[in-house]
Amino acid sequence: MKKRKMIVLIAFLSIISGLWSCQWHTIEPTEIVTPDVISFATDLEPVFDSKCGSCHSSGSKNFTTGNAYESLINGNFTDTLNPESSVIYTIMKDERHPSESGTFSDTELALLLSWIEAGANDN
Repeated sequence: MKKRKMIVLIAFLSIISGLWSCQWHTIEPTEIVTPDVISFATDLEPVFDSKCGSCHSSGSKNFTTGNAYESLINGNFTDTLNPESSVIYTIMKDERHPSESGTFSDTELALLLSWIEAGANDN
């Protein structure tokens, strides 16, 4: 009988110590902070040049430095009335068109969307 009580006590203590050692770790989502004013030339054009310019460097889809803004606006890639439906945003967000340099990061996507929401200005 003493042996049975000892086994139950050891089992109970093992379970308690196991539960005591469990730790829950929550991962908080990171908040992406974009600047109040997004400069196309400073914040976005370098991204388009590095990630898109190697394949899209002529014609209506010329995303190299000095040409990206005109291509985006004249090619109807942006929709300032419904920014999340903008062609350029949905393509990059859905990763349907990754570049040789990789897809857009979450920060780059947030910058792109914020820039379109602000009117897609050439600044």
